[in-house]
Amino acid sequence: MTDRRRLIWLGGGLVLLALVAVIVARTSSSVGGPSALSHRSSGLLVSQRYLEATGSDTELLDRSPTSELRDGVLVIAFPVRLPMTHPDLDNVAGFVGRGGTLVVGYSRAIRGYSERVLLDALGIDTERTDARLPVNPLRWWRQASRGWRPGPVDGTGRLRLSRPQRLPVAPAGATVWYADTDDRPAVFAVARGAGRLILVPAEALSNSGVSSPAGGELLARLQRSLGEPWIFDEYHHGLTTGEPPDRRSSVRALDFLGLQLLLGYGLGIVALSRRFGPAWRETRPLTGSTAAFLIDLGWLHDRLGHHAEAARALVERSVELDPRIEDPPSTDTIETGPELVELAQRLARTE
Repeated sequence: MTDRRRLIWLGGGLVLLALVAVIVARTSSSVGGPSALSHRSSGLLVSQRYLEATGSDTELLDRSPTSELRDGVLVIAFPVRLPMTHPDLDNVAGFVGRGGTLVVGYSRAIRGYSERVLLDALGIDTERTDARLPVNPLRWWRQASRGWRPGPVDGTGRLRLSRPQRLPVAPAGATVWYADTDDRPAVFAVARGAGRLILVPAEALSNSGVSSPAGGELLARLQRSLGEPWIFDEYHHGLTTGEPPDRRSSVRALDFLGLQLLLGYGLGIVALSRRFGPAWRETRPLTGSTAAFLIDLGWLHDRLGHHAEAARALVERSVELDPRIEDPPSTDTIETGPELVELAQRLARTE
């Protein structure tokens, strides 16, 4: 009886480990979030396949946006996995200014660093909604299950979306396509230079969103109004394509590695075959040279007034090293050395 019970427990443990492995394998995809390659409910695969099936040219951008983007419809859906740098923001703004159309799929919280700085660069403000859910479980369930139902201002058929925590504010002169029952814009278009900027909830373009009749109608309306080709920014969702390596150089490098290992083994054998000499007195290590160099380097940058550039670089490197930093301190007012030091201290305390 005891052995049988042990076998039952062992079998249950193996099944549990297998389930955990399956869950981890399904959630560890290299491309995730609102990506055109994702089969999950938040992915944009259905939208991309629909556009292709109905005759629109589509492209998956597997590199950082550059100044070579000239026309078409660029889709950037949030949240993203890789942070957007200042060159990315400049190239995206230049793309719109030259006549391109940018579709920004904003998230329901608009909390990520990349999403916030992109909206700031495009001149779009955000505001908090009344979506703070109560603590009481019953009231929380009733309010959370209501969802968000924006609809077209010139038609019927409301979208079924999750309640947002923040919404972009439509600037003066914007054309509102969809609004909720409180007349808050959900989908709107803004002219920027020679191009256009379209703000739309990323959930409305997701696999689950466009599967509904209202979501499919929204995607069809965007397709009719915006033209083609549609370029999905997949680089910031983790899609990268590297150059194929040179096979000859790889073999040569492997040969050199083998020679280095053989040389190391030979030197080790020679060293072990010789007698060890008498102990010698260790010299005191020199200290202060690195600190003096860094102090002189900091003094030089301080004299040249590089505080603003250093602040921006500090924020970008911090976000690259720790993507959990969703709202880093602002760098607009950094003009002196003490302010730069205070910014570094605040970044060190940011979780």
